[in-house]
Amino acid sequence: MPADAAAGPPPGPKRRDQTSLLERALRTVLAWTRGDLALAYGSTRLHLPALVAALVFLSGLVLAGAATLSDAAQRWSAGLVGAVTVEIPAAAAGDPLATVERVARVQAVLARTPGVAHAEALPAERIQALLAPWVGAADLSGVPLPVLIDVTVAGGATVDLRALNVALDEAVPGAAADDHRRWLVGLGRLARLALAVALVLVAVVTIATAGAVAFATRAGLALHEQAIDLLHLIGAPDGYIARQFSRRALLMGLAGGALGWLAATLAVLMIAQAAQAIDPGLPLPGLLGLAPMLKLLILVPAAGFVAMASAHWTVRRALARLP
Repeated sequence: MPADAAAGPPPGPKRRDQTSLLERALRTVLAWTRGDLALAYGSTRLHLPALVAALVFLSGLVLAGAATLSDAAQRWSAGLVGAVTVEIPAAAAGDPLATVERVARVQAVLARTPGVAHAEALPAERIQALLAPWVGAADLSGVPLPVLIDVTVAGGATVDLRALNVALDEAVPGAAADDHRRWLVGLGRLARLALAVALVLVAVVTIATAGAVAFATRAGLALHEQAIDLLHLIGAPDGYIARQFSRRALLMGLAGGALGWLAATLAVLMIAQAAQAIDPGLPLPGLLGLAPMLKLLILVPAAGFVAMASAHWTVRRALARLP
């Protein structure tokens, strides 16, 4: 067999195919970046980007708020799942059961409860720290405070809360256990509701943006009616004419989206810093950096795409009615 035949076919056709694909890609890019019509939208040239910026700003604030609430719910849930808190009422004056004995009785009940891995009484300083947001720096040393016991449930195990409460009440009247299930269910429901409202509002904003772009595009069509009629009569494809308006709408949508995202980012950072100045314990640490807001940067190309698609659809629909 000749050496040339063993080497296989020459790579020329493949290179020509690759060059052809590259040329088509470059032509597509040039077609979108070249504006053959001197489009003028009149006052909408400034009003439309400003409107898109306002809508993106609103969407950014709503989504940031929903994300913050969802993140806080997840962190609180992760910290409380698998945990049970036992509250022992403070010993009244003349009560024969001193605080130490009451804690020992509860600890004994917890030690023989299936599923309990560890139980530890919180020191008085920790309880006072938990009450600090409500009582401030007031001295509570002379106030009879309930004793809280932090119970850790073994992995994969469950605790019969009803039976545990019965046993605790028999050992120390008034002692009760809580697995925070009702609170967690309510918090999860609130987070899901906030996310649903945010998504509905974003959908409304998207429709409003598309409507505003369609209105501005119809104004541009009316302004350039003679030039468009001439292009249409000499055989210019509808896609070519629509592309001129789509390109301009894309640029205005991107400009407005970027401005709105920047304004939303600054507003969220200011709100988070102001909230942290009031109480560092508020669940907003994730908003103190730019990383969370970078996820919402997708609003900028989304605004451009909605503007482009709306303009293209509006122009094609208008041109389809021409004779």
